[in-house]
Amino acid sequence: MEAYKYCPVNEAYLFTSPLMNIDIFKEQCVLNIDFEDMEVRRNDKSQWQIDKEKLAETLKTDLQTVLELEEVCSIDNLKCDYEDQFDFNQRHVFKDFPDDNKLQTVKQVKMGKTKVEELAYVPTFPEPVIEEISEEDELVSSGEVLLTVSIFHPEKRKVHMEFKVLPDQKLTEVRDLITCQSDKVIFGEFSSNPSLEGVKTAKEISDASFFFVEQCFYNDTRNPLNRDYSRIIKEWAKESERYTVPGLGLFDSTNMQDKTFRDLNFRLGYPYLFCHQGNCEHLMVFNDMRLISEDDPQKVESYPLKTLVLLPRHKRCSICNIHLIKWMTKNDEMAFEDPSFFCDKCFRYLHYTKDGKKLASFQAFPYVSTD
Repeated sequence: MEAYKYCPVNEAYLFTSPLMNIDIFKEQCVLNIDFEDMEVRRNDKSQWQIDKEKLAETLKTDLQTVLELEEVCSIDNLKCDYEDQFDFNQRHVFKDFPDDNKLQTVKQVKMGKTKVEELAYVPTFPEPVIEEISEEDELVSSGEVLLTVSIFHPEKRKVHMEFKVLPDQKLTEVRDLITCQSDKVIFGEFSSNPSLEGVKTAKEISDASFFFVEQCFYNDTRNPLNRDYSRIIKEWAKESERYTVPGLGLFDSTNMQDKTFRDLNFRLGYPYLFCHQGNCEHLMVFNDMRLISEDDPQKVESYPLKTLVLLPRHKRCSICNIHLIKWMTKNDEMAFEDPSFFCDKCFRYLHYTKDGKKLASFQAFPYVSTD
């Protein structure tokens, strides 16, 4: 009996959708959904009554109980008296919480108020889009498809950003909205130039990137100076016939700016790849596809729509423990550990004279948190 060969690619196929694209999905929706019947049901009160009676029969109860449950379980009842009084997006919201509140969660927040700003990866959901539609605005066509794209953190199993996109939007429109801490890195040692005059971030030096979806690299070649990261991978796969290994193959490549999401073939739930800065790799997952509804933004300019962002954890200066870290030092005669981390104020007070001259021997590097 031939030994079983484990292949993670084949295993992943068991938990994802079949290979599809947006046009096939939309065609299947039209074939399987009776839109006229949906509209009739929406406007037909007698049909609404029948649906409620069927639900009551399923729950083995009476219609009045179903109506009462619907009212009691309404999301409008999730609000409490204090919600209209506070802005829960402000940094020090705990200061406005009442002292005599009996809720244990409120008590814990007030007791641990110094920890509020130190929470790792607090999800932030952008405010709902409030649209004022005019005659000049281009609207999304009725029955159009919305695709949800999730970009993961390069090191943690967490969704870093999430977008809703329209089929005819360019891949570059999403790429331009993806932010990553590695793009903010400044390379080099700057103990002799703490003002960072004339320096550039990693993204300013190189913004080359690619999406990898179903054996094809979609390279960002808008800047002619961008390196083609996919070339070395394609050549590596060809050497020694590595393309015969399950999961590899004779990869193809094209320009990201020339392709829309409608051009892609993909599997819902399958882990694809977004890569930038040479080796900063983010899993990319198409995790939902549906027809647009009346509750979604209707203007084309509202998309790609950012629906989720996870904020990084900010670390504090090892001296004052108040301000955020801006500098990391090594081989530092003035520090008590190696490496050491400082905010900008403490770094300058400890290491330089008023004239900007170094007080000791050390190496200094601009610090960017990647957590």
